[in-house]
Amino acid sequence: ADVRAAPEGSILLLHACAHNPTGVDPSHEQWERIAAVCAERRMIPFFDCAYQGFATGDLEADAFAVRMFAERGLPVMAAQSFSKNCGLYSQRIGNLT
Repeated sequence: ADVRAAPEGSILLLHACAHNPTGVDPSHEQWERIAAVCAERRMIPFFDCAYQGFATGDLEADAFAVRMFAERGLPVMAAQSFSKNCGLYSQRIGNLT
């Protein structure tokens, strides 16, 4: 689907890394294009960061998209779960920023 077809001001749900269910992440160039559309359409990107560290094995590298959107001055929401990446499977620990 074309993200540009969403109403202006929409909240756009994105997986920050380790896309579920495909495991395929956008390239840095693709993230730049997605950010440009969000800025153009005044969308609010809402990142699901449940698998940070799983895609590349590097927590910093897997945070690329969220940081890049924030550096562009876009309003960013991020939900982060620590159940999987901290081995707390029976616990529901996370944050929303």
